[in-house]
Amino acid sequence: MKNIKRVLAVLLVMCMAVGLMAGCGDTAAPSGNTGGTSGSGDNSAPASDGPINMKLFHKFPAIGKGLDYFEGLADDFMSKNPNVKITIEAVSDEEAKSKLRVMMGADSQPDVYFSWCGEFCYKFARAGQAYDMTDYFNADAEWKDSFMPSTLDSCTLGGKLYGIPFRLIGKTFVYNKALFEQYNAKVPTTWAELIDLCQMFKDAGMEPIAFGNLYPWAGCHYITGFNAGCVPADVRQKDYNYATGEFTDPGYVTALNYFKELSDKGFFNNGYNSMIHDVASENFKLGKNPLFYCETGEYGGLIDQGMEIGVFPMPELDEAGDKNYIVGAPDCFMISSKSNCPETGMEFLKLLTSKEWMEKMITDLDYPVPVKGVLTAENANAPLVEAMQYVEGANKLINWLDTDVHTKVSDAYLPAIQEMLNGTLTPEQVMAKVQETAQIVKTEEA
Repeated sequence: MKNIKRVLAVLLVMCMAVGLMAGCGDTAAPSGNTGGTSGSGDNSAPASDGPINMKLFHKFPAIGKGLDYFEGLADDFMSKNPNVKITIEAVSDEEAKSKLRVMMGADSQPDVYFSWCGEFCYKFARAGQAYDMTDYFNADAEWKDSFMPSTLDSCTLGGKLYGIPFRLIGKTFVYNKALFEQYNAKVPTTWAELIDLCQMFKDAGMEPIAFGNLYPWAGCHYITGFNAGCVPADVRQKDYNYATGEFTDPGYVTALNYFKELSDKGFFNNGYNSMIHDVASENFKLGKNPLFYCETGEYGGLIDQGMEIGVFPMPELDEAGDKNYIVGAPDCFMISSKSNCPETGMEFLKLLTSKEWMEKMITDLDYPVPVKGVLTAENANAPLVEAMQYVEGANKLINWLDTDVHTKVSDAYLPAIQEMLNGTLTPEQVMAKVQETAQIVKTEEA
């Protein structure tokens, strides 16, 4: 009798497991070692005996271009795969960071989710929360070879691929061509020339650089580049690794002093630490500031307002760090290791990065893409083409500091920079806070 009960119990558990797996349709193991049959290139999901419900999470919530793009993509995929139902959740940039951390620590993980590259992506992989895409991706050589190799490196940890890049973002200065012509200004190529240019506009009664740092990721993009220019690459790589980070190199203080110089000389608009980036962008559009440090994905919004803009990279620093670099990185989509439909997610990402949808990303959203040979002078605005020449000609892309270091280090670093810009901390005191946090993180993670 006991044996019969035991058999019945086992059968009941097996039935429950099958029922749970039917929720998303695929039955591929989350390890990612499925091999896959993705070489067909038809963007059709693998065969399934039942309906597939897939959750997609992204950070492009605004009514209009971004939301419409991903809804159109989902509709296209569902039309090709009638048994697939895609549910979309979209939140803002800032909310995405905190919400992802919460969702990935719970059972409410989306099947396919947006992520920044670098440490932000790697922490999910290390925690076993990311599907290993390597075998499935490698099975389709044509798809794999369509990407710029450097963009795939940004999603690879320990030789395994955990994310598919879908847009490539670089950071440059943009300038108001009308104001430059009015003041006979020239594009700077050195730090000294940038300082002289800003001083000239300030003497003319203007606030030279539009800047909104209420959410400190905007300032983070500055210090990302300054760190790259002032700290030797091998030292920076060691420090950005949570297991070995010390942040004692004097180049970090030098980098903060470069940032502080722009503020101390009055080159930013007033009240920038209480202003959001979008308001700074609007001020630039209104002609209040001749310069704006922004992402390549923002050019379209400026041009849509009738602005004529030019672009140039942050000038090189005569310090011990990298030369000929651009601050920026690809964004990627990952798949949860808890997803029951990882192969369907991979086919969805294949459609996203197809030539058709990559061209739409350029024409509809003005975003540069990581797929080779898609962005051209015929389908992209002139400033974006110019900026991508800087990106492609750079020795390396420098990933955003706040997604490249441990979360706790970033959470100490960025507010301390705000305090430095407000005059309540010195660069040395900022780095003391960072050093202390780095030691705490090393102890906790160990």
